[in-house]
Amino acid sequence: MLEYKVEPRRVNAHGSIATAKTAQIHLETDPAGQTDAFNPEELMLVSVE
Repeated sequence: MLEYKVEPRRVNAHGSIATAKTAQIHLETDPAGQTDAFNPEELMLVSVE
């Protein structure tokens, strides 16, 4: 069975960083959001590209 480990951590009131192995992705986590940030659906779609 494969195991996956992703560690998210909030860095401030507006963002978080998710780490998997040695890769990191910066996430917009402010409830007000940014219009130029990926929404959850777009992030999922780009991950399978």
